[in-house]
Amino acid sequence: MQILIFVVLGFCIASLGSITPSFLNLTVVKYSLRNGKRPTFYLIAGYATVLFFQANIGLFGKCFNEKL
Repeated sequence: MQILIFVVLGFCIASLGSITPSFLNLTVVKYSLRNGKRPTFYLIAGYATVLFFQANIGLFGKCFNEKL
């Protein structure tokens, strides 16, 4: 049950962080207005891939430091 709470809480926090205007969100909006939907989805997929690996590296670093 605790894992489900963490997943839902993480999803909510990530959604709130994505809604606020930032340079990344404004770049995607500008790109979508110029190029259309399909290239914008490729751009979003690229951003999501980079963020996925950054989050895993941060988590690995945190776990690695706790074991030292």
